Formats: sequence, C-alpha cells, structure tokens
Amino acid sequence: MVDVGGANTRIFHEAMTEANRLIVPVAPIKVERRKLIVTFDEAERAAARSERQRHRPRGPG
Repeated sequence: MVDVGGANTRIFHEAMTEANRLIVPVAPIKVERRKLIVTFDEAERAAARSERQRHRPRGPG
C-alpha cells in the first residue's frame, strides 16, 4: 500500500504501474472531486504503461 496524498506525481505513477487496485478516499467537497479527474487520468496512464511492460517481448538472456 502506498499513500502519496497527491503530493508526488512520480511516486504515484510508479506505484500505479505496479498496483492492481486504486483506493481513493475522498471528502464530499468540490475541490476533492476535482482532484479525482487528475488522479484517475494518471492512474490510467500508469496502468497502460504497466500493461505494455507485461507484454513486452523479452530479449535473449
């Protein structure tokens, strides 16, 4: 489990590349709901990267 609290995009992205679940606790205030769009967009990019890495052909060795 990693809790980056939205403070570090790089750490969030790396965590999402390895994660198989994303749990997003939010407060019912407008500013939190707006942050969700960015969070889910980044999680989607990380998941796509992770999927590409899983299906990358391995070289000899």
